[in-house]
Amino acid sequence: MLPIAEGADVTRKHILGYSLLLAPVGLAPSFVGLGGMLYSVTAALAGAMFVALAWRVYAHREGKEADQAARRLFGFSVLYLFVLFAVLLIEHTSGGGLFGSFPAWAK
Repeated sequence: MLPIAEGADVTRKHILGYSLLLAPVGLAPSFVGLGGMLYSVTAALAGAMFVALAWRVYAHREGKEADQAARRLFGFSVLYLFVLFAVLLIEHTSGGGLFGSFPAWAK
């Protein structure tokens, strides 16, 4: 709805802004003791990838490259939460010891 109500440029700005907010929030389980080292690394890499793909959507305004960038970001967004939850599940079912835990100060 946003592209129709506000236009494509405003939508691109919102995509980039929300992606910049999402990346650090994805790391939150690490800092409250719910995620271990594997989760931290996965969340950091996935968050960086999300922001990079959002930047491509923001940077490519028209044509085939713009459509391709939007499709890639959409595809990655579908996998993003699944991957984070899967890694949390793997860590919790393995007891956390298999992959190491986050430093004690974070718990």
